[in-house]
Amino acid sequence: LEIAPINLVEMLGGLVKTSRLFHPEHRFIYSPSQHHIVIQCDAHLLQIAILNLIDNASKYSPHDSIISIDLIFEQSKVGISVSDQGSGIQKTDLERIFVKKISELHGGNTEVNSQLNVGSTFIIWLPL
Repeated sequence: LEIAPINLVEMLGGLVKTSRLFHPEHRFIYSPSQHHIVIQCDAHLLQIAILNLIDNASKYSPHDSIISIDLIFEQSKVGISVSDQGSGIQKTDLERIFVKKISELHGGNTEVNSQLNVGSTFIIWLPL
């Protein structure tokens, strides 16, 4: 791991901007409540994890649907949330989530809420 301080708000803003270019068929919502949140992480690995969630949300959601990216704060951790209106995930497939390992390498964890034919929300929890 190459751990360094990054501004999470700026990094997510850049990833959303890039995702809008690659997935113009979807509407992306990202409105951070803060402008400056610095965390210690491997920026490259974290970007891979977030883009994986955004790409999957785009792949499994109908055109013109909304993909929301949010930051959630709880005590001494921050959550990066990606929500879609897609097909959902079978419970048997939840254990094979790629981003789980990346969040664990950073001392965090991954949370998934999914309903078939309704959508999914993935949250990467990381320590502040």
